[in-house]
Amino acid sequence: MRCFVDQLHCLNGFPAHFSNHSFQLYLQVVTDIIHLQNQKLTTYKGNYDTFERTREEQIKNQQKAVEAHERSRAHMQVYFSL
Repeated sequence: MRCFVDQLHCLNGFPAHFSNHSFQLYLQVVTDIIHLQNQKLTTYKGNYDTFERTREEQIKNQQKAVEAHERSRAHMQVYFSL
């Protein structure tokens, strides 16, 4: 969270100095997250902990999809090389 908040404030030209108290306040008051990655904005409902869990699950699911695609491709290559 601190990294996210630091980046957000640096982007807006604000100094990024937060105490642990400030960080805890963000955890309590945040209700929506807007995540910027690869020039794409994605919105998430919930606090930062929910965002972290959701993102982690999405990353795992993406990795599983890539692995399944690689297995399928390998199977097709064997099938068509016979």
